[in-house]
Amino acid sequence: MTSQDQNPPPLPGPVPVDAPPIVGGPLPPPQSNAAVASMVLGIVSCVTFCMCYGVVTIPCGILAIVFARQAGTDIAAGRAAPASAGMARAGRVCGIVGLCITVVYHIILIGFMIFAVATDLAASNR
Repeated sequence: MTSQDQNPPPLPGPVPVDAPPIVGGPLPPPQSNAAVASMVLGIVSCVTFCMCYGVVTIPCGILAIVFARQAGTDIAAGRAAPASAGMARAGRVCGIVGLCITVVYHIILIGFMIFAVATDLAASNR
C-alpha cells in the first residue's frame, strides 16, 4: 500500500456566498397555515355540534369557512403551495356541514321544547 491509499481525500473548500444553490431551482411555496387552520376548525365544528348548544360549533364553523377562503386567495396568488387546496376545501366543507348540523339540531331542540310546553299546557287545562 502506498501512502496515498491510506490518506482520505481532501475536503472541499468553503462554498462562496454568491454560489448557486446545490439542489437547483427555487423552493416551492410553503404549506398554507390558513388551510391547516380551516381543516382543524372544520373538523372541530363537525364533532362538537351538540356540545354547549353551539357555543363552540358556530364560531369554529364560521372561522373554518373564512380561513378556507383566505387559503384559496393565498394559493391563487402563489403565496402557498397548491397542495394546500385539498385541506382548505375539506375545512370549508366540514365548516358548512358543522353549521348545518347545528342549525338542524337547534330546530329539533326548539321543536321538542315547544311540544313539551304545549303538552304540559294541554294536560294542565283538563
